[in-house]
Amino acid sequence: MSQSRPVSVNSTIEDMQAERNSLEAFASDRARDFVGRQPVIARVTELCTSPAKALSPTREGPPWGICITGDPGSGKSALFGELLRRVRETDAFVLAHAAGATPQASSVDAMLRRWISELGSALGVGDVDLAANIEPEIVERAFASLLARMSLQRRVVILIDAIDRFNKTVRGKFTTWLPRPWPINTRLVATGIAGGASKALAERSGVESLTLPPLDATEARGIIDTFIKRHRSKIGPAVIDALLDKKHAGSAAFGNPLWLVLALEELELLNTEYFADMQREYSGDPGERLQNAMMDTVGGMPTDVPRLYRATFDSASTALDATLTSAFIGLTSASRSGWRDSDFRQLLPQVSGEPWDEKRFAALLRLFRGQIHQHGTLAQWNFNHPQAQAAARSRLAGLRLSNPQLHQLIADYLLTLTPDDPLRASETMVHLLAGKDAASAARYYGDPSLSNAELQGATRALADAAIAPAAGTPAAAAQEISRLLDNPDNSVRAHVAERFLFNLDEAIERHVSPDVRLLVLNAIVGAFEQLLRTDADNAGWQHALSVARDRVGDVLVAQGKLPDALKSYRDGLAIRDRLAKADSANTERQRDLSLSHEKIGDVLAVQGKLTEALESFRSQRAVTERLAQANPGNAELQVGLSLSHEKVGEALMAQGNLDEALEAFRSQLEITEQLARAADTDDNDWQRDRTLSYDRVGEVLMAQDKLPEALEVLRSGLTIKERLAKAHPDNTGWQRSLLRSYDRIGDALVAQGKLPDALTSFRKGLEIAQQLSRAEPDNAGWLRDLSVSHGKIGDVLVAQSSLPDALKSFHEGLTIRQRLATADPDNFDWQRGLAVSYDRIGDVLLAQENMAGALEAFRDQLAIAERLAQSNPGNTGWQRDLSVSHEKVGDVLVAQSSLPEALQSFRNALAIRERLARNDPGNTAWQRSLSVSHDCIGDVLEAQGDVDEALKSYRNALAIRERLARSDPSNVVWQRDLTVSYARIGEALEAQGKPDEALKSFNEELAILERLSLADPGNVDLQRSVAVSQGHLAEMYRRANDRDNALSALRQGQAAMTRVVMRAPDNAGWKKDLDWFNEQIETFPE
Repeated sequence: MSQSRPVSVNSTIEDMQAERNSLEAFASDRARDFVGRQPVIARVTELCTSPAKALSPTREGPPWGICITGDPGSGKSALFGELLRRVRETDAFVLAHAAGATPQASSVDAMLRRWISELGSALGVGDVDLAANIEPEIVERAFASLLARMSLQRRVVILIDAIDRFNKTVRGKFTTWLPRPWPINTRLVATGIAGGASKALAERSGVESLTLPPLDATEARGIIDTFIKRHRSKIGPAVIDALLDKKHAGSAAFGNPLWLVLALEELELLNTEYFADMQREYSGDPGERLQNAMMDTVGGMPTDVPRLYRATFDSASTALDATLTSAFIGLTSASRSGWRDSDFRQLLPQVSGEPWDEKRFAALLRLFRGQIHQHGTLAQWNFNHPQAQAAARSRLAGLRLSNPQLHQLIADYLLTLTPDDPLRASETMVHLLAGKDAASAARYYGDPSLSNAELQGATRALADAAIAPAAGTPAAAAQEISRLLDNPDNSVRAHVAERFLFNLDEAIERHVSPDVRLLVLNAIVGAFEQLLRTDADNAGWQHALSVARDRVGDVLVAQGKLPDALKSYRDGLAIRDRLAKADSANTERQRDLSLSHEKIGDVLAVQGKLTEALESFRSQRAVTERLAQANPGNAELQVGLSLSHEKVGEALMAQGNLDEALEAFRSQLEITEQLARAADTDDNDWQRDRTLSYDRVGEVLMAQDKLPEALEVLRSGLTIKERLAKAHPDNTGWQRSLLRSYDRIGDALVAQGKLPDALTSFRKGLEIAQQLSRAEPDNAGWLRDLSVSHGKIGDVLVAQSSLPDALKSFHEGLTIRQRLATADPDNFDWQRGLAVSYDRIGDVLLAQENMAGALEAFRDQLAIAERLAQSNPGNTGWQRDLSVSHEKVGDVLVAQSSLPEALQSFRNALAIRERLARNDPGNTAWQRSLSVSHDCIGDVLEAQGDVDEALKSYRNALAIRERLARSDPSNVVWQRDLTVSYARIGEALEAQGKPDEALKSFNEELAILERLSLADPGNVDLQRSVAVSQGHLAEMYRRANDRDNALSALRQGQAAMTRVVMRAPDNAGWKKDLDWFNEQIETFPE
């Protein structure tokens, strides 16, 4: 069986143009003869022309949006049309959308793609290439980026009508697609029914809520006058007064514009031949009879829109023919966008049971003039308001057909049209589904002769049914459409299953919940399993089943159900392994096999099963190596091998096997260099992959403390990035990649103690971040990068003891993060970044001995950490952050000598860490943090004079660290932790008057430090620690009057410190340490 070629159901250029045309026609129709609403228009105009002002970092800024709400029929769409006309007369760039204009207009994704196209064209960036099945977040980011760029050049006004009529997805219901932060030179005006999406929008900071008031008498008379002039109507003053006197729920009925216009249309019909008999019931001349008939009609006229619609339907039925009228109403209500004359010519006789009559059809159109309109390039007749559609559907019971029968009849008719008929393509599946005939729907969707347009239309209808069902839940809708897979004809079932997998699933993937997608995928799996029971050797079905298994696994991973995902991936692997062995020369089969190994490895890695994950990644690499060796000229296969090396390298790094990880990443680098050299030009995608490989190699070398070599590699990547960024100054991807290289090199220089050079590198990165944010001042990603650059510069300045300058850098980063967090308070990343800024500022203020300021900063950090931890108690990372915040507060309280409060803070941290360690005893990070808490508590207890309890805490920490060190003796960090414990225990024993035991503990510390420093002589931090330990021993020996050992320790410390200073002669702090040793040695006479 051949694999179905995926057909996009997203917006094409033709779709976008059709939507633009429909929007223009919709807005023009709604705004025709617009009158009144001047206060609302004045407020919107004031907003749209208001000066651009930046949002305050910590307070609400000026309004940038208005959400106008009103009841159905209150004139929101008419206002939208009028506003669109007026705004287009200004120099603003306008993005407009009406979610109810067409069936496709309810898609947020389609709207954003159209706007992206319009922005890209206006900005001169050409077509923005967005894949059909790309993540919604990428579409949203592209829109936000282009919107920000346009707003730098011109005022942008976004107008949306019927925001409540978007598909009821998360994006549609909660307006999550709106950029955060909002571009300061952009204004938004939206209309909608109160509640739902309107409520969500109005709750955003900077958005006003405005209720569209009922029409007043002057506005109502204006509408009436305009209507009378346009239709040359004979509606008299007395009739008008009677109409204006009508009340609904105690208020004027004319307050609802839809009711008023519908009432006028109904009165106007009285002056037609269809109501001539009615007029003869009255006395007087023809004019008097007409006015009397109108007065009586007004008197009996319902005062609410739904009942008035029903009354107009009844009136039309009486005037013409009940059966024919009901058929017309039923057919129109059953459509999504109406029917053409040619459609009615075939359908009306079938539904009504009466022969076609051109004159009677013309009479129908005349009688329903106030309820329908003709629109679009196909000249379709449809109801002009959703309330008319709703009222019409309430009358379907009066037809001689049931609702499913009506839809099935329509579907049968559509199938008689030529395959290139646009309504056949777009509407057939809609009516097959509504007809509840799964067998017919399956035969249609499984027809291998369907054209691309038919397949696209059918897939879109199925997708819409699952994404935004007309009734019920998406899950129920997914189960309903999955019935198409139950067809007893294996040929039909196979084609349907294939199209569900390769067309429908890709259409709904990004737009339904994981549970709903899983329902469809499991149904696909079941269908192929049943098919394979009838033909177990069908390779096409086996392949499709393996793809379905993979996708089930993908959904389960997204749901966090890793064991179930692993089983699904392994089921797929078993199939692909058999297929690959049966056809070893088939490249696609081999690539599928490598993909299965990769997916399994990814899950195992997340589960922490690194050995098994590495095995899977190596199996993947073995497959890609065979393919690449067999096809050395195939660049795509070489890329696959490169990525396999990367996966292996990452797994080895996670295991701490840095040597083999380095080998894997160097193999990746070798491939990317070959690809880059083989390319026709120096400007290609391979260059990007090449620079990323340099970065990975550099990261491993840094982890190995091979800092000079790491710097050399990182600078090789930097050279390429600098060249490409210079050649493409408008390519933000290259600019950002260059920024990150400067940051990595700065990190390496910091590790070497070369702080001035590190500062230079970080400042180069800052310049790029500033350029990017100046070009797009509302781009949250650029703002985040800018805040990170300020943070890195601040860290170096702290290390250089330039605390005022460091504080300035941290405050600049804080201001940015406050703005981001204020603009999007639900964004946990921004909140966490803000907490980091408070942490850095607190550290500096603590170093400056500004205890009050430090405590305030750390408590601000703590407040954020508490909110995040409470919002998701199961998030262990946020629980850890909370424990760190308690610890920071405790540190300041210790410095303030508020020891009881400090002890409580440290115990709060300890309680969290004990819980984390207890719930995940194999997590070494939790164990290490727990040991730190014991140290902090011990320090406070010792300061309070409770040395015995302090010693217990220190020994609790030591016990944890000894277990960790025994589990991995090569782990340098854990060995260093041991030295901290030995030092603290030694100090406590010394305080207890046990110098011999204390000395033994200090010597344990020194022995570890000397062993580590000998193994890594280039590590200046270890060398300095040896010096500090020797200095501590010298002090002990001096107090014990052991002159020789004291002098020996000082000289060994002096030698270690001399080596440190030689490596970083500009480090003032280290020079000061060496001076101390020199001074102490001079106090000993020869």
